[in-house]
Amino acid sequence: MKEIDEISKEEFKSNEVKVLNDYFFKNDHFVEKFKERIKGVIVQHHGKLEYGSPIQPRSEESYIVHYAAMNKIKIVGEGVPEGEWSRYDNRIKGKLYL
Repeated sequence: MKEIDEISKEEFKSNEVKVLNDYFFKNDHFVEKFKERIKGVIVQHHGKLEYGSPIQPRSEESYIVHYAAMNKIKIVGEGVPEGEWSRYDNRIKGKLYL
């Protein structure tokens, strides 16, 4: 088995998406738009290309997963009560509902 550093971005993308495609094939109750957005999150959530992402985040969901994984959610939501929106944050180009 290859070490993680030896796996190319295209292999990463195709392996992760293959797992999802296999699951979706066996579970046909998901709509196409949902499938595509979930695949986008998996491929894009690492954020920057230098973090190992084949492409940078292009959806709200990808940014949310990326920042949660990077533990940035605490910074964005600092001082914001649960159940409210954060201030606009330039790093994510938007607000988060906490």
